[in-house]
Amino acid sequence: MLSSLCSLGTKVIPPVRTGSFALGSARYFNDYSPSKIAAARKEMIRLRRLDQYAITLDHLEQFGRNCDDKKFLLSAQFCYRELPIRLAYRIYDLENMPFGMSNMSTTKTVRDWYIYSLIDMLDFGRPKTYDDAVAFTEVLRNIYDRHSGTMEMMARSVFSVKEEIERSGKMDTELDPIKPALDSFYTSRIGIRILLEQHLSLEEQMRDPIPGYTGIINRNTNPYDVAQLAIDQAQQVCNRQYGQTVPVSIYSHKDRTFSYIPSMLRHILFELLKNSMRATIEQHEFDDELPPIKVVISDGDNNSDIIMKISDEGGGIARKNINRIWDYFYSTSKIQFLGKDGTDFGIDSPMCGLGYGLPLSRLYAQYFGGSLEIVSIEGYGTDAYLYLKKVGDQEEPIQKLLKPSL
Repeated sequence: MLSSLCSLGTKVIPPVRTGSFALGSARYFNDYSPSKIAAARKEMIRLRRLDQYAITLDHLEQFGRNCDDKKFLLSAQFCYRELPIRLAYRIYDLENMPFGMSNMSTTKTVRDWYIYSLIDMLDFGRPKTYDDAVAFTEVLRNIYDRHSGTMEMMARSVFSVKEEIERSGKMDTELDPIKPALDSFYTSRIGIRILLEQHLSLEEQMRDPIPGYTGIINRNTNPYDVAQLAIDQAQQVCNRQYGQTVPVSIYSHKDRTFSYIPSMLRHILFELLKNSMRATIEQHEFDDELPPIKVVISDGDNNSDIIMKISDEGGGIARKNINRIWDYFYSTSKIQFLGKDGTDFGIDSPMCGLGYGLPLSRLYAQYFGGSLEIVSIEGYGTDAYLYLKKVGDQEEPIQKLLKPSL
């Protein structure tokens, strides 16, 4: 599939070489003059008339397996064909956010990152040779790094809107239109990051192959091993925050595997475990011992899904609040920003973080056909159920944009 799409590249996005480049080992420099931005905006109108191509894990894995120079060039050409379209869609989103979010400096900063990234790719042009693909990959690496602070910047915008709503005396329900807008933006961002990470990883693995891996996809992802890694990392964060941690028990076969993106699974489990650990410590603050968190992994031969349950005795969630846990502006603790250079979630993040853990984890789970559900007993504890498809044939959820009129 990817190879056939790459052949469309010249027709869909003709090469536009209007800038000069200084390519280094890890950075790429361009100027973003008003005339270039104006030209990019004109190109955005055309790009937003084009359809995005939905991919599956199977597409990525099968295409990238045994990557050679030819496949690497095709991968670069696909990124050149697809990413500008997705960036154009997201720029439109950022300029049409509800509650005046689009006018906030933090949102404008993120929007500018997307415009600069679009200019970078269009200026470079469609890679035609392997050497072009190598140079273009440096452009993509710079783009990937540029957007690492997006979560923090957008969280600041949401936090500012929430503060304004609270000052006006309105209810949090007034913020309801923000959720679908952010869901759309972040879902697309996941797809963009996956395409970038997959291509960058293919380049690295051409030099240094990793058994079982095709880019960021591991054909032998072991849920037990990933869960253990997420537990270790969550306990590090918990110990740093509280000076103690919560014991965790895993109930699972240790040799079950499936094809998935381990980093995505680790992120989901890490966020769920952080929530459970914080709730457990705060609920049992004066107890001699902390009740363990239980992680149960079900993977029967006839299961269509990998099912993971995380159970805690952290006091649960009030029924009136259970639906609000998926809101980006709902948090039971004070938001902790990382600073202007804060990156995507990792073990250096604070225990409470941006208040985005659950809604983003659900988007990650849903991206390739899974789901995340929360069941809570107020006064006792919470169960989180994570479902992931065993078969990677689910297309990513590409959201269509209304065709703009001229």
